[in-house]
Amino acid sequence: MRARIAVDAMGVDGESASAVRAACSLSLDTDIETILVGDEIHLQQLIGQQPYDPGRVTVRHASSWIEPDEAATVAMRRKKRNSLALAGSMVGEGEADALVARGNREACQLVVQKYFRPLPGVPPAFGFAFSSQLASRSRDSLAILLDTGGAERAGLPELKAYAVMGAAYIAELVAGARPRVGLVGEAMDAATSRLYCEGLSQVAAGMGGVEFVGEIGPSDLSGVEADVLVCSAQVGQSGVRQLSALAADTAADLGGEVEASRGRQRWERIRWKSRGETPRSVFDLGAFGGSPALGYSQVCLHVHQGSPEPALRHAIVQAARLVRGDLASSIRKAIAGMA
Repeated sequence: MRARIAVDAMGVDGESASAVRAACSLSLDTDIETILVGDEIHLQQLIGQQPYDPGRVTVRHASSWIEPDEAATVAMRRKKRNSLALAGSMVGEGEADALVARGNREACQLVVQKYFRPLPGVPPAFGFAFSSQLASRSRDSLAILLDTGGAERAGLPELKAYAVMGAAYIAELVAGARPRVGLVGEAMDAATSRLYCEGLSQVAAGMGGVEFVGEIGPSDLSGVEADVLVCSAQVGQSGVRQLSALAADTAADLGGEVEASRGRQRWERIRWKSRGETPRSVFDLGAFGGSPALGYSQVCLHVHQGSPEPALRHAIVQAARLVRGDLASSIRKAIAGMA
């Protein structure tokens, strides 16, 4: 099955070289078809500097793009033909099978909500993928925080659905995975916590091969013993800010493409250093590619701002794998089994 991946090639301050290099190298190594969306003249010039298979790399022109720090709603209204919206509409209309976006996270969520088809009866959720160092494992593990952009408050039915979707996502990407699900609680009374934990434990047991590990405090997400962390968007957005600040610091420490804001989450870095850990061991920008939008018929991965070329390449490969594995069908079946 072919996989056509639409990539917003202009999503980080108009910097396109890393997206072009990723697409061109993949055209020689895989059968993935990449559609780079952005300024056509600029992209063609960059493509001309790389060896590539012209049958697997094409360009779709967009006259503008969304900057990472722009107000998403205003920018989407003002820039009707921006690269992110065009790439998303191509997926929605069947011209591409998946979207790989980068830069403005909120704008990506708006595009998915506008152009993608929600799965019937499934609450959509936006994830944030990161590398969690698990004490019980010999290497870092892919973890995903859900939800980070949907309903501000999530009840037990939504949290159950997030757990099912997150476990299906992990299982699709990590061979032999036995996903571990945790609840990120904040300001939750004891009775509610007990009710939610019991419900999530029942869901995990019903899925088979999935374990519920209990409630997790929101202040220590990176070191948790879980692969899927479920929460309301209000809690999830706070977690994203915590992890993004760490990512920015890590990128600077490792010679990455973004300049860190050194004041953010300084206490986290001090705590990790006191345990003898390095930023790389806790959060590797290039390790796992992008973060998914789940609960839709199509595939979208959002690449963390400042991620280097390997992360873009990996996200494109991930997107193709999810398309070929039919993640939407896996989620539908898992949700149906939960009822």
